[in-house]
Amino acid sequence: MLVVFLFSAYACSGSSGGGDGAAEEPDGALGDGSEESADSSGDDAGLNADLPGPDGGDVPGGDQREGIGCFLTISVIEMMGQKTALAAGGFYPEVNLVPWDPEKGLHGFVPDTCRALAAAAAECQTDADCQPPGRVCVIEKDQSGNPDPNSGHCENPTGDPVDIGPVTISGFADGPKTLRYNSSQQGAYTIDGQGDGQVDPALIVFDRDYEISGEGSSAYNLGAFSGRLHLPPQLALLEPPAQTNQMGMPEIVLDTKSDTVFRWMGSSNGYVRLTINGKDSGIECLARDDGEFTVTAADMAGLVLNQFSFFNILTIERNSYGSLSGPGLVNPQVSSMMNVMVNVKSK
Repeated sequence: MLVVFLFSAYACSGSSGGGDGAAEEPDGALGDGSEESADSSGDDAGLNADLPGPDGGDVPGGDQREGIGCFLTISVIEMMGQKTALAAGGFYPEVNLVPWDPEKGLHGFVPDTCRALAAAAAECQTDADCQPPGRVCVIEKDQSGNPDPNSGHCENPTGDPVDIGPVTISGFADGPKTLRYNSSQQGAYTIDGQGDGQVDPALIVFDRDYEISGEGSSAYNLGAFSGRLHLPPQLALLEPPAQTNQMGMPEIVLDTKSDTVFRWMGSSNGYVRLTINGKDSGIECLARDDGEFTVTAADMAGLVLNQFSFFNILTIERNSYGSLSGPGLVNPQVSSMMNVMVNVKSK
């Protein structure tokens, strides 16, 4: 199934620290949804060159501006030949202690490197670990519903999702769509305020600019806002070549003793995360989204594949970023996510 998040709307409303009514944040922007300092340096500084801070200006770390935060996202997931798409978002009161920065949200995961899945370290365990004071420590739950101690990350404090009026998004195959507050989805924004955020995958047009706009809300001191997100070309694995296995899933052959070049279709201003899950082991690699990355034999030294390929999963996730600005909007998060899964057979 292929899921494309056009906007990282769930990302905005996903920050914690408010009431229990906040919408959950999907795995999207770089996989952890956290926010870090906007100060960039070195070779990585280019990613956010076109990402404005609140009100279209730079916001230094520690700015305690209060206003409305948000996330808008479109995602497409492809699994077993089936596509699923989502377009959703959210708006909520936020104290902007540290502005959202996709690049700094990597938490020390250096681009163009690999690591064991268990190597991911938590940023925090309690609120006291977060800087500046006032940020909150969010610990995600695993698939069994238990707290994942390695997932702790710091976020700005936010309140419950609010209704700031309709948001128009143009770029879909059949014309503009209106996202509205959906009380049945804990205040998330969905098309016409209905459903669970899923949309017909046929509505998603790749390699296109999507325009975002809203009139704001005087009740929340939010003025008119606008922005743009370029949805990259559709994500597809080109190399190693995939064949269809007996389960109807695409499958690649992987030699963990040799370097392997992964190539995919298209590129973006973000990153591609390659994750391989095997027999009680796994690795993840973070690559700049330029279409190619080599996973070395040394990177795969601890990876053991299962005998049956359907127990081994390669996940390729693309995250790219847009912008949104307007008076009273303090920490907009606009992003897209594409996700493709294939089985892995040991050579």
